[in-house]
Amino acid sequence: MRPEDVIVGYVNGVRKKYINPVSFFAISLTISGLYLFILQRFFSDVVDFSSVMEQNQASLRVAEKISSVLFDYNSLFYFAIIPLLALVSLIVFYNKKFNYTEHIVIYLYTMSLGAVLTSIIALLMLLIVPEHVIYFSLISNLGLFIYHCYLLKRVFKLKGPELLLKTFIFLVIFGIGYVIFSILLVFVLIAFTDISLQDFAQPPKS
Repeated sequence: MRPEDVIVGYVNGVRKKYINPVSFFAISLTISGLYLFILQRFFSDVVDFSSVMEQNQASLRVAEKISSVLFDYNSLFYFAIIPLLALVSLIVFYNKKFNYTEHIVIYLYTMSLGAVLTSIIALLMLLIVPEHVIYFSLISNLGLFIYHCYLLKRVFKLKGPELLLKTFIFLVIFGIGYVIFSILLVFVLIAFTDISLQDFAQPPKS
């Protein structure tokens, strides 16, 4: 079964044949939540940002704090990012027949599938090569981006040049939205966690 058939079929009213996107989303949150629980409970030493960041203690401390909060509130992060993706998608594909709710359906399916696959693969890697899990997490984001390009090309029947143009516009709009979202996230973290503005300050050079 091609993934675009599931999305287009569900949007067009085929309900019994395909899993409900909200149910699939709930399943993905359960699986990713299980992965994060196992990671934090039994492999906490694996999440070592010093291997992928410069040896700056302040930056490492902030990265670790933010990572810890995102682990704890992973579900809320997904709830927030999907409407943002759908809004950007609605703007980029304004000349297509899909409305906002239907764009949300697209990303409920794609983000859920991505969460399930990456969580399962990451769990296997924890058992086999745990030291490479953090690198896989970074690479999986690129894989998810490529998958979305492929899927949206199929769903909206885009040609090569149109796909490139839409991808560029999507990245620009999403980049702006993501920066705004990240700034808001920082304020939320400062307001409701032990992260402070001092954590973001660069230490004086000796």
